[in-house]
Amino acid sequence: MAEEQALTGVKKRQQIAGTRKQVFIWVALASAAVVVCLVVGVNLFQRISYQGKVNSELGKTDEALQNSVDAIDGLTKNVNDLRANAALTLPNLKSDDSTVFQVVIDALPTEDDSVDLSSSLQSRILSRSGASIEQITIDSASTSTSSLSSSSDETVSSSTVAFPVAQAINFRISIVGGYDTIRSTLQDIERTIRPIIINEIALEGSDNDLTATIDATTYYSPSVDYRVGSKEVPYEEE
Repeated sequence: MAEEQALTGVKKRQQIAGTRKQVFIWVALASAAVVVCLVVGVNLFQRISYQGKVNSELGKTDEALQNSVDAIDGLTKNVNDLRANAALTLPNLKSDDSTVFQVVIDALPTEDDSVDLSSSLQSRILSRSGASIEQITIDSASTSTSSLSSSSDETVSSSTVAFPVAQAINFRISIVGGYDTIRSTLQDIERTIRPIIINEIALEGSDNDLTATIDATTYYSPSVDYRVGSKEVPYEEE
């Protein structure tokens, strides 16, 4: 009887030990399953988040393309209006120009043309009235980059439209002449095809011998880079 009780106690301890091992194994398996689920869940969330960014870039591309298509009719009308504009006819063109659109380029250049501006002021605008030119000072404008670009990764493209903003070129001229000559010079500046804003005029002397110092501003507009580019959509935020 004592032996049976001893055996029963050993068996119970063996069963308890076996149960502990099974519980430990199940806990370990459950922990592993939880870890695997967490890893899979995080990976799945990252993929969903990345796909969201890709879809956002696709939406931008689609919107830019749609805007470009919608602008075709208006652009065509504007070009036709320029072609029919009597103010942009042959008398306003240079001898080596073949289209009226050069007049538009002359009115609002696509780059900082400080040297050409100085030459034009001296030889084509200020010289008409017969005023004596004492000084021409031009402050070069700071270059600003504006572009229309397309961007894409290996499977997705997106476009971002940035329109050029007119950049100011400030200049100062000093001329000498009679009252009528100075007035004629100001009229010549007003009639030039290029937009010129006179900020300040300082006059010294008499009606027959005036010195006029003119502070003015003109502009240029950087050209648009319309070439298709590429952009990688990063999988993770940098």
